[in-house]
Amino acid sequence: MEIIWISHDDNRFKVRVERDEDLWYLSHVIQSGDYIEGQTERKVDMGTETKTDTVRKTFFLGVDIESVEYDPELKSFRASGRITKCPEEVSKGRYHTFDVQEGDVITVTTDRLTKADVKKLDEATTPPSSVLLVLVDRDSARFAALTPSGYDVCRVLDGEVEKKAYDQATTEDFHSRVAEHINELCETDFDDVVIASPGFWKENVAESVTTDSVIQATVSRTDDQGFNELVKRPEVDTALSSEKNRREGEIIERLLASLRNEEATYGWEQTVDHILMGAVEELIVSENFLSSKKKDKEYDEVEDVMRRVEEMGGDVAIISSDQAMSRVDGLGGIAGRPRWKA
Repeated sequence: MEIIWISHDDNRFKVRVERDEDLWYLSHVIQSGDYIEGQTERKVDMGTETKTDTVRKTFFLGVDIESVEYDPELKSFRASGRITKCPEEVSKGRYHTFDVQEGDVITVTTDRLTKADVKKLDEATTPPSSVLLVLVDRDSARFAALTPSGYDVCRVLDGEVEKKAYDQATTEDFHSRVAEHINELCETDFDDVVIASPGFWKENVAESVTTDSVIQATVSRTDDQGFNELVKRPEVDTALSSEKNRREGEIIERLLASLRNEEATYGWEQTVDHILMGAVEELIVSENFLSSKKKDKEYDEVEDVMRRVEEMGGDVAIISSDQAMSRVDGLGGIAGRPRWKA
C-alpha cells in the first residue's frame, strides 16, 4: 500500500492499493460511519425513450459508508452506502458499493483516525523483508528479497546444462546447488521462501530446501518480468501471512514466558495500573479488543495508554492473526510484559 497522505486535523487519509493483502489492512481501518471517495464504476442508463441501454461508466463518487465486507477467499473489500458526492449523471442519495481493487486510489474520512489505525496503515506499506523469492528454470536461477516496492535481486546463478540434450544428472546437480543457496540465505536473512518456475523445476529445488516454510508457485518466465509476475501471485500473500503469524507468535511466546514467571500483567485494570507506574516494556493488544472498545465508544482510553507506553520508550504490538489473537483475548484482550523483572 502507498500512503499518499494522512491528515490528523480532519481524520482523513488517502492511499493507493498495491496488492491484495492491502485490502485486509483496509478492512481493519474502514468501518460503518466512515466516508469514502474515489474513482469507481457504476451502471447508468444510456437508452432512449423507447429502448433501455445500461452501461458501466467510471465516476468520481463519495459515499457515506453503512456497511463493509471483506472476503479473505476472494481477496475482496467492499464498502457500501448512500452517494453524497457525484456528477450530474448520477443520482445523489442512491446506494453504491465501492469494490476496492489493486490500483485504486481512495480517500477516507473517519470519526477519529486512531493511533492503531495509522499503525495498521503503516504495516501495509512495509511487508517483511524476510521473504525470499526464487525464480528457477533448467539452468538458471534468480534470487530476490521481497520489498515494499516489489523486489530486490540479491543473487543470480547460472548452470552448465546442455541445451540440445536433456541431461538428468546435470540438471539435478544444478537444482541441488540452487537449494544450497536458498538454505544459505535462509540461515542468515530469510524465514520464508517462494520458489517459482514455468514447469516442474521448482519441485526439484524444493525437495532439497531445509527451511520450514517453502511455497511453490508457477510463473511464465524467469527474468525480472517473472519477479513482477510473482509478486502479484497469491502465493506471495500466503508467505506474508506466514511471516505475520510467526512474528506475532513470537510476541505471544515472550508474553507466555513472562506469565509463567509471574512477571507479566493482563486484563484492562491491572495492565493500566502497571502502565501508569511505568512498568510495561511491551504492551500487547488484541484487534478484537480494540474493535470492541471502538464499538462501545471507549477507544480514547485505550489510545491514551498505548501512547503512554510509547512515550516511555516501550513498544505496542497489535495482534490480529487468529491463533495469536485468541491467546490475547483469553487474557482479557490486553496484556503487558514488564520493564524489569520482579
